[in-house]
Amino acid sequence: MQLKVFLECPQCGGPVELEETDRLFRCSFCRVKLQITAPGPPRYWLKPRDEPFSELIFLPYWRFKG
Repeated sequence: MQLKVFLECPQCGGPVELEETDRLFRCSFCRVKLQITAPGPPRYWLKPRDEPFSELIFLPYWRFKG
């Protein structure tokens, strides 16, 4: 199962939907073609819920593909 990643185009700010393994994309709004590069493996941040937690537990998670 591949995760979907939702970003904004850095050129025009339009919404972009990518697969987690995509490294190239073309914006359907401004037609710019870009390559996604990172100094290491890509990292995604999940926004926490707005409700307060009574207890917070850290569970490390690594995903390897290859």
